[in-house]
Amino acid sequence: MRPLLLSLLLVQTVAAASLDSAWIEYRFQNWRRADELFGRVLRDRTADARDRLAARIGQALTVQYRMPGARPEKAAAMYRALLGELGDTHPLALQLRLFLGQSCAQMRPADTLQAHAQFDSVIAGPDALLAGQAVVDRARLMVRTPTPEAIAATAEFLDRMLAEGRGAPAAGAMHELAAGLAAARGDLRAAREHVMRELDAGGYTQVARATLLIQAARLSETALRDTATALVYYRRFVSEVPWDTRAYFCSLKVKELEGAKR
Repeated sequence: MRPLLLSLLLVQTVAAASLDSAWIEYRFQNWRRADELFGRVLRDRTADARDRLAARIGQALTVQYRMPGARPEKAAAMYRALLGELGDTHPLALQLRLFLGQSCAQMRPADTLQAHAQFDSVIAGPDALLAGQAVVDRARLMVRTPTPEAIAATAEFLDRMLAEGRGAPAAGAMHELAAGLAAARGDLRAAREHVMRELDAGGYTQVARATLLIQAARLSETALRDTATALVYYRRFVSEVPWDTRAYFCSLKVKELEGAKR
């Protein structure tokens, strides 16, 4: 291999390695080091356009989330600049709009109108994964001040998104939020329904599964006096998460409720 070509390949490899290292430092929240490495990529004349774009996004995310010293206003300006350069047809435009909406929501006070506008753009887009995150982020912002009106409006929004199938990959998270809002309104039947549908949606850890099963069982038994459904979920707890210390309690509840039915 010619020496010049070999040297160019090695330099490109160094640039790519800097970007990889930057994202590793970002994940470990080593903000200063991440910012330095993203900057190194941008200063590298051999870095290609894709790596430069990734580095600019990385810098904006670092500005947005670094602790202490998060600056969501500056991050929002960086996302707007990128969107202005790339246009709405770029493959990363929806992702950038999601980041922009999140930065507007992170401001104190939040730029609610801008955040909602960006989230709505993502929800209306073709990427179901991003749409699901936008639905959840929008709902959390809507109920940040949990007045009765905000709770009712957020519950209606989530019910509509679920009915329309928007952001299906995040259906479990939507049901989780909706269950809490229903409980806050005192509608425990609706709360149980959302808990049960969250269980059906999947995408949670085994620890979360255990919590959902016990919630469904306890709501059925104590709040709704629905012994038959309570038994279903107590039995599921014993069979599906026997490693959980609450399995013994659930086995006792099965015996108690079965005895009461005789």
